[in-house]
Amino acid sequence: MGAGRAFGLRPCAAETRFGAALGSGPKETMGKRTAQDRRHRAARRTGLRPAPARLWHSVAESLPAPMCVLDGEARIASHNHAWRDLALQNGGSPGFVHDGASYADACERMGARLAGAGPGQEPFRRLLQAVVSGRCTEFELELGVGRGVPRWRVHARACALRGSHGLIVIEHVVRAPSESHLREQDGRFARLAESMPGAMYQLEVREQTRRFRYVSPAVQDLFEVSAEAVSADADVLWNQVLELDRGGGLGALAHGAPDAPRELDFRVRTPSGVEKWIHSIARPHRDAEGALSWIGVFSDITARRKAEALLAASEETHRTLFETVAQGVVYQDLHGRITAANPSALRILGLSLDQLQGRTSIDPRWRAIREDGSDFPGPEHPAMVALRTRAPVRDVLMGVCRPDGTRVWILVNAIRIDRDGLRAHVYASFVYITERVVLSMELRRQATTDFTTGIANRRSFMERLEQELERVRRHPKISSAVASLDIDHFKLVNDTFGHSAGDAVLQHFAAVLEREVRGSDFVARTGGEEFSILLPETTPAQALSLAERLRRAGASQPALHQGRELSITVSIGIARIEPADTSTDEPLARADLAMYEAKRAGRGAIRFAASPTAEGQVAASRVGCAPPCARRVR
Repeated sequence: MGAGRAFGLRPCAAETRFGAALGSGPKETMGKRTAQDRRHRAARRTGLRPAPARLWHSVAESLPAPMCVLDGEARIASHNHAWRDLALQNGGSPGFVHDGASYADACERMGARLAGAGPGQEPFRRLLQAVVSGRCTEFELELGVGRGVPRWRVHARACALRGSHGLIVIEHVVRAPSESHLREQDGRFARLAESMPGAMYQLEVREQTRRFRYVSPAVQDLFEVSAEAVSADADVLWNQVLELDRGGGLGALAHGAPDAPRELDFRVRTPSGVEKWIHSIARPHRDAEGALSWIGVFSDITARRKAEALLAASEETHRTLFETVAQGVVYQDLHGRITAANPSALRILGLSLDQLQGRTSIDPRWRAIREDGSDFPGPEHPAMVALRTRAPVRDVLMGVCRPDGTRVWILVNAIRIDRDGLRAHVYASFVYITERVVLSMELRRQATTDFTTGIANRRSFMERLEQELERVRRHPKISSAVASLDIDHFKLVNDTFGHSAGDAVLQHFAAVLEREVRGSDFVARTGGEEFSILLPETTPAQALSLAERLRRAGASQPALHQGRELSITVSIGIARIEPADTSTDEPLARADLAMYEAKRAGRGAIRFAASPTAEGQVAASRVGCAPPCARRVR
């Protein structure tokens, strides 16, 4: 007999159409009132007299079915412990499970929903309005009783409580899932297990025994044994685990803290002889009897392990090369800061890793120069150019200073490495070529320098004269000149005092020239006792003035050889570099002719050659003679 009939309750008429929507109303805050206080207040509010309320409550507490009484606003007027336990076990909270609380709020806190509710169904609160108004007497809810799976159904029957001024008694009957529902759940789980990339399992561990309570069919692809065979005998899998990995394989699941998840990698050899890497991830679970089970997944990670091994081997190879290669290698971030360097780089640059890290290519402490001795600006360093242009930079020669002040020469390559379109870093390598550069510079110096005097030789002078002639051709208004100088009676010095004395005279006169000329002038020894001077940006008057200063300096500063003073006089010929000159031989030939004319005039004199197109005489100077004594030289 239902609880309603035991108390003479009159069942409400069934109603298939629901009434107006029900609002939950404001929630009543619970203070520190006792359960009895709450029941008495609810009774006074709803018209349930204290004596019948105590009688109903005492009887309802003895019934196993969860029951509660609702007032006309669908609030809980009274309830028994069975209903309270049902609510609390399914997510309800004490703040919503008490007399005076909203029945709809309490059910929604439990995650309850109407059984079979679909998109077109009436909402639960509207159904509840129909129950309170007597138009509906029964309904069903779905909830996960005990937080289990699958969801259970709760059948609710509503009856009016006689003499209670509209109170409704709701009796809840908890029903287990139907067989069809369980089969549907099992089928859904089986399809889920089959679609997973690994084999799902539940391994039960009891003392020294282990048994697979469940294993998905995918175990056949992993271990070449059927799920049925594994379920019958767990050792079918255990025996495939390699001996070296058994300590960390399936056997490890039987040890350790049972509340900690376990993740394992181990190798197996299948019946066909194939060796595989298997990954297992499992979580512990204890049933109602306390038995320990591991629920997890087996996955084949053989391909991943092989890729990791190849990657590790590649990284080891690159690390070995990085550490042992003779070339210096540095990595710089997108701001040009050095982040890593190999031992060769530290040795070449004379810095420790701590000193090198964080330094940029534009750091002035490098004091970088080019091969010709000019400054090497920081933004033009290979690493900075590679960062800016995204193009590789190769074979850039630069000299940098070590902390001890010595200069080393390196040949630099730089390439920017991008990942996913983003700038990652710059890889720069360099070779130590100091000896090669120094030797090359020495060979170049020897090829362009006169061995006896140490100044430029004829080859170097002709190159500079060629450059100046090209400049004059581009800018005809520029006035430049060339001077030819010949030491008078030089053969007599060699014949009288020996070739060592002649060398001393040559060296002394070269020093006089370099001391007296301007910084823009270029002095060279172009013959035995012949010297040439390139005079850029020089007018005829300026050239004559410089020549006179050189003539007097030579005459007033004798050379010294073995304690003996050797007097020097020099004959000088000057010629302008003309835009019409077709080669460097033409201005040089005019200067030579003027110099020979100076010798014929008595030596120690100066002559300025006429322009090849000029008519009349050109000013000349001679020792002891004023410019009016000058003669035109053709």
